[in-house]
Amino acid sequence: MGYTRNTSSVQWRYFENIKNEYDVIVNDDGSGESADLVGLKVMDDGILLALIHAKYSASGDPGARLKDLYEVCGQAQRCVRWKHLNLNYLYHHIKRREERWRARDCSRFLKGTVKDFAAIRDRSRTMPLKFHVEIVQPGLSKAQITDEGLRLLGSTALYIKKTTMAELSVVCSA
Repeated sequence: MGYTRNTSSVQWRYFENIKNEYDVIVNDDGSGESADLVGLKVMDDGILLALIHAKYSASGDPGARLKDLYEVCGQAQRCVRWKHLNLNYLYHHIKRREERWRARDCSRFLKGTVKDFAAIRDRSRTMPLKFHVEIVQPGLSKAQITDEGLRLLGSTALYIKKTTMAELSVVCSA
């Protein structure tokens, strides 16, 4: 999506689908990211932290390319560290990256502000943090996925469940 908020990017298109589901949404895409999109929502029984990994496809047609899937599954597995570090650490990570973008008159915040994030961080001291990981891969075809691809998704979901008690969601093409 970049500084210009490229509206043809996978990240922007998915943001358009989820913008009403979260109180704060951050574009953290780039080297050192926590996820492509970070969603935060204050609920009655806790705070939801969703880390969303959205990847374009190596080809224009949806298929079962393992290379695309391995990359995004690896990112989904690596992001569990943010659950264990706590929301304060993620807040400071995002704030530092936002300050660099602000120097270019751009913002990583697609919905909400850094102050909104700080308020949610402060509430997280007394509310449980619920964690969710999502893979968005339009280059993956549900109809064409191979057994190896299903095993990769299954092992990724199991790893996330065992290390964070969170669920993995996968969004793909039909």
